[in-house]
Amino acid sequence: MKYADRELLDQLAAAYVVGSMPGRTRKRFERICTTNPIARAAVKRWEDRMHGLVANVKAEQPSPQVWAGIEKRLGFAGATKESGSMWIWLRSRWSATALAALTALAIGVGVYLNQPQPLAAQQIAAFNAPQRGDIWRVRSTKQGDKLVVEATNRVMPDDQHEYELWALPEGGAPVSLGLLPKNGVATLALNGAQRAALGGASKIAVSLEPLGGSPTGAPTGPVLHVAEVTRLS
Repeated sequence: MKYADRELLDQLAAAYVVGSMPGRTRKRFERICTTNPIARAAVKRWEDRMHGLVANVKAEQPSPQVWAGIEKRLGFAGATKESGSMWIWLRSRWSATALAALTALAIGVGVYLNQPQPLAAQQIAAFNAPQRGDIWRVRSTKQGDKLVVEATNRVMPDDQHEYELWALPEGGAPVSLGLLPKNGVATLALNGAQRAALGGASKIAVSLEPLGGSPTGAPTGPVLHVAEVTRLS
């Protein structure tokens, strides 16, 4: 398998994050991530995309009455041994079908999330270069729990590095807000610490980092751009 293929790695990372990847394949992909920074970066991007979706989802366990009701409707309540065996087979077949449907749903969600999604957000900053115009535009939701970042066609292509966004809180150390897109639009879900850092910052910055982002939690590469933060009205 060609693990240098970025499109393939992105698809594998999507399946890994949404949980549709089989166990043995999952373990093999985890081993790949230990040595492949492109795979790690793809996983981080998908985790950022999925964070806001799954944060408030609670696991539900169907009650035994669900199966009892199905058995009654299908005529398997009080069934003979032979028909009972048939019911066990049907249940296993149904489970396989359900698993296939859930896998298809997970892939569908991944495709949907990979598209730019409209959010009610207001621009708070823009990174630009002299005589080139805007490079990234940064918007924030009213609640401040997400940033929507739009990359323009002025982003310099770089397959060997990431562009990482940082809040620069007054009197504090820079705090990473996530990786910036190199094209299109990306939504960055912010945790409590990131929201606090951004709330106390009058400026944000972009640094050049290794694939997968800063390994230290602080900027390790050159700071390329700094922008003033405009507070939400």
